[in-house]
Amino acid sequence: VELGELGRPDGFVQRQISGWSRRWEAAATRPVPDMDTAARLLAADVPTRIRAVILHNDFKLDNTMVGSDGRLVAVFDWDMATLGDPLVDLGTLLAYWAQPNDPTYLVFGSEAVAIGDVMPKSEVRERYARRTGFDVSNIAYYEGLALFRIAVIIEQIYARYVAGQTADERFAAFEPLAPLLAGAACDLLS
Repeated sequence: VELGELGRPDGFVQRQISGWSRRWEAAATRPVPDMDTAARLLAADVPTRIRAVILHNDFKLDNTMVGSDGRLVAVFDWDMATLGDPLVDLGTLLAYWAQPNDPTYLVFGSEAVAIGDVMPKSEVRERYARRTGFDVSNIAYYEGLALFRIAVIIEQIYARYVAGQTADERFAAFEPLAPLLAGAACDLLS
């Protein structure tokens, strides 16, 4: 694959907002005003100056392997890879990087909390900025985008449960999550 064929970096973030908004409209089981607000806030402030890189597009701890020395050994699950804004990957990582004192809905399923001693998000941001040279001053936008996207994914799963397309009772617990995640996204974006 030629790198030029991997994706279209121009307009990537705007396409993400539009695409995930359409997925939300298709999956929503009830009105969630914060989802509309988050989509509006995201669309109103799309970053325009980006450096296109190979983007994993689902970068989180459970898609990585870390060695016993704490160093990254491998990154898995590249099926959503594209060319785009590198801060999308950092925002996704931070959205899943729950801290022990976070609300339960943000800790729900978090690999970071499960493994225990984890560095604060602020240190993750600082290390990323230092090692890449990228300006991360607007990272709240990208973390808000990731929470918006996660809320849609959670709602898609919950909608399948509500429609009787899965009998797995664990998905009943997803009912409050999309509104809570949307609220957290709005907090970051406001």
